[in-house]
Amino acid sequence: MSERLIWIDWLKVLGMYLIVVGHMFPPGNEFVYVFSVPLFFISSGFLTKREDSLRTFGQKNYARLVEPALLWLIPIMLIYSVLDIIRTDSLSYDIFVRRCLSAVWGEQTALGGM
Repeated sequence: MSERLIWIDWLKVLGMYLIVVGHMFPPGNEFVYVFSVPLFFISSGFLTKREDSLRTFGQKNYARLVEPALLWLIPIMLIYSVLDIIRTDSLSYDIFVRRCLSAVWGEQTALGGM
């Protein structure tokens, strides 16, 4: 086993604390989000070991991450879209598409009002 890189651990700790600070004081702290989440993910990803080929690695992660997300995202977005159609009394596929795109981009309005 290789030696632990302490400075990577401290980068992850810094990223976690900045994410918490960003969530505690959301208005006006958009600058925290610009580097806190990427800092955490990059420092965590630096430690991953990929022993498979890139194709096998991608297939495993697709089956493990993307398929379950779609399994839950599509029915939830359909339910919210139907509720929007009932509330606004207008039938439009655009409601579903906009809601799904906002969920994919991580907008907070995806599961709330549009």
